[in-house]
Amino acid sequence: MFAPIFHGYLHWRPATAFMARSRRPASLSRSTGSRDEHIGAEGSRTSAPSRERAADNAGTAAASHLDPVWAERLPLLLVLFVMFMHAVALRTELVVDVPTRNDTMFHLLMVRGASEALANGQNPLDFWIPQLELGFPQFLYYQHLPHVVLAVVHRATFGLVSVDALFHAFRYVLLVGMPLTVLWSMRRLGFSLFASALGAAASVLFVSNNRMGLEYNSYVARGYGLFSQLVAIHLTFVTIATLWTTLREGRGHAAAAASLAALVLSHLLFGVIIAVMSTVLVLLGGERRELPTRALRLAVVGLIAAVVCSYMLIPFVQSSKAWLSTMPWLSQGNGQSARAASRLFTGALFDDGRLPVLTVLALAGLGLAFVVREARTRFVAGGLVICMLLYTLRPDNTWLGWLVPAHTGFVSYRFFSAVGVFAVLAIGITGDAVWRGVSKVAALRGTTGAALVTVASLLWLTPALVERWGYYQEQRDIIDETRRGITSANGLANVLAASDTIGGRVFAGPVKLRACPMHVGPGLCVSDLLNFRGRSTVGNPMQNLSLPSGLIHEIPTGDASVYDLFDVRAVVIESSRAVPAFFQPVVKSGDYALYRVATSGMAQYVGVNGRRATNRQDTLYFAQQAWLDAGGARTRQTTRWDYRSALQAPAMRPLCVQGPRTEREVVTSQSVAVDVRCDAVSRDTFAVALKMAFHPHWQVTVDGAPVTPYLVSPGFLAVDVAAGAHKIEARYRAHPLKLPLFLLGVAALVAAVLWRRVLDAPVRWIS
Repeated sequence: MFAPIFHGYLHWRPATAFMARSRRPASLSRSTGSRDEHIGAEGSRTSAPSRERAADNAGTAAASHLDPVWAERLPLLLVLFVMFMHAVALRTELVVDVPTRNDTMFHLLMVRGASEALANGQNPLDFWIPQLELGFPQFLYYQHLPHVVLAVVHRATFGLVSVDALFHAFRYVLLVGMPLTVLWSMRRLGFSLFASALGAAASVLFVSNNRMGLEYNSYVARGYGLFSQLVAIHLTFVTIATLWTTLREGRGHAAAAASLAALVLSHLLFGVIIAVMSTVLVLLGGERRELPTRALRLAVVGLIAAVVCSYMLIPFVQSSKAWLSTMPWLSQGNGQSARAASRLFTGALFDDGRLPVLTVLALAGLGLAFVVREARTRFVAGGLVICMLLYTLRPDNTWLGWLVPAHTGFVSYRFFSAVGVFAVLAIGITGDAVWRGVSKVAALRGTTGAALVTVASLLWLTPALVERWGYYQEQRDIIDETRRGITSANGLANVLAASDTIGGRVFAGPVKLRACPMHVGPGLCVSDLLNFRGRSTVGNPMQNLSLPSGLIHEIPTGDASVYDLFDVRAVVIESSRAVPAFFQPVVKSGDYALYRVATSGMAQYVGVNGRRATNRQDTLYFAQQAWLDAGGARTRQTTRWDYRSALQAPAMRPLCVQGPRTEREVVTSQSVAVDVRCDAVSRDTFAVALKMAFHPHWQVTVDGAPVTPYLVSPGFLAVDVAAGAHKIEARYRAHPLKLPLFLLGVAALVAAVLWRRVLDAPVRWIS
């Protein structure tokens, strides 16, 4: 992602080039048909930019009045200072020995899984992650490009650097390097270097009371740990810049398609956001008569990007509505739309709890956009207003939400990130106005003016810098306190080490938001440490993506059948707590204790006493919850579900009561192999449930013969077997279209690079 930045610096157009162009004699213009041409100083005939495009470069041209050596480069000191401050303040992000209570653990688990899949010769684009809420094929439905890239790097370096260290180092580079991405992108958009530097410095200083936007509260250890969004923010700036060049000038199609595809594969919701941004760019990014040309160029870029992303998008569209949980147990509200717009003018959206330094710059840029008639300013103003409306009105909670792709899983509050992106560009408009004003004052031309605006900008941003430094200092204190809490936790290390010797899942108490029964340090839970160690836990779902994930938020302490149902074989609890009789002590060490619970293992004989059909997730989930509340775990009598299929003839299965047992069990991340036995002498057919979330990509054999599994309460996979002993093997298989479509996408991208010079020819011919 930083490649275009370094490429831009290697080919940086020096200030003397702008000076040379500004000293050329005025060109002679003439009209030839519908095309404008001009004769330059050398007498060569070239295609002239429109008056509007010439105006777009006014901010850069203003630099020609200043000293060519310092005026072009002195504002870079502002960017370097902000980057240095963040490099020092965020050094704790390199920590790998302290887990966090946010999405960082979730993303780290994905990178570990992708690396393991590569090591085992499996498809890293679609594999099963057993630690996620009874198991889930995360990459089938979730953006994963940065995770796979890190896994490939880890394997390419032969594991010399751990996955955890590589992951945190990459996050650190993304956090510290954000201003470079913004700087390069704004330069491509035609902003002056001072305006670009001001926007780049401001991009890492937003604070919005944890609204999951551009602010670093969304990404750091103390915040939400939104790793995919951090990557997506970088790619959003890059994609806007490349689309700007392609749509207006007809070049760079391959770069625009690659950045657009990378953005979609890094964050699906940002695919919707960039679709809105690109539509605004088509409508407002140039002269009205060139709108069809821009639309055709966007269609070309979008088609290439769609082919590249097809391996992700097609399987997602095929089955996400069925198997990606919409969390029906959560009530859907319409947010705080009424107060969101007012917060923009009070400063709370960009400068919550401090002087509104960024708000003033952004609003000034928005106001100037309605005065300065340029394509760039129209695009910024239109984008900021539209994204602000989408954020405040929350169309996904109205009938308008049906117009949004994947509307059932779309959350429009994420448009706040787009508001932040356009706010940065609006700050650039303010910076251009300041730069032009300085260039018109004779006494401030040259190094003096450049130094003055750089120092003034630093002073203006000082309240934001001070507030951010304090926030990061508090984060360092929290991490240090957490590390001390882990070290000083009496006996916890021994208990956690002993738990690794017990198979199955682990329960360490229910976690509800920030509340948990066993705290370590200021905000960490024992269950977080178990997740960090790679254990499958219940009571602490990471993402709630599998259909039955809502059922494991809390396990009743005194019901052994529920522990058996979810194959919870280990329980970590305070040593002073009273426990049920079925808890078997393993080790007590200091303040903590580990107990074993006897279960039937990964497989269990169940009865089937009913059959229902539904196409709705909420119907399925609430029926499973009612089954569990009614004691279904004790009776082991389940309901067979024809989910998203027609109801078939009832197929009752009696419960095996003659010595049902599992004689052998081998469980890996991608497979389950069990030897089961029912000593019944009848010729009845029995049902065996595997205690993991059902998904149609599981392929099952019984005694070597393929069978079709089906869904039973509470969302498990089940197969039919006869009496006696049987070998059941289940293995997760990647979507069959994943690899072919991935290769097709690679071929399309390579072809776009090789034929990049002719991609605009059809558009020009049609236009």
